[in-house]
Amino acid sequence: MRKKVIRRKKYRGGHWLFLCSLLFVTGIMMLQITPTVAAINLDKGSWEEVRVVKGDTLWGIAEQYRQPRQDVRLLIAKIQEVNNLQPSEPIYPGQILIIPIN
Repeated sequence: MRKKVIRRKKYRGGHWLFLCSLLFVTGIMMLQITPTVAAINLDKGSWEEVRVVKGDTLWGIAEQYRQPRQDVRLLIAKIQEVNNLQPSEPIYPGQILIIPIN
């Protein structure tokens, strides 16, 4: 009497799960990398792009771009809002920040 051999089908759902996860993570990374100017209506010329270099801080950048008598903390809050940064989120060398200019 011959034994019946049962072959199981290989589960191929892992490939789709991996691809969907990869696309999702890539999308999230792209949102984090590219600042959204359209989120806040900034007229052309009312903002500048600044590339962060090693040693830069939001305070230092805001000091360079603030208007006379403008509170640096308010400019930092605007920079964080425009660039979708959380208050405790660090900035990194190579990152491009949009600086609102009044």
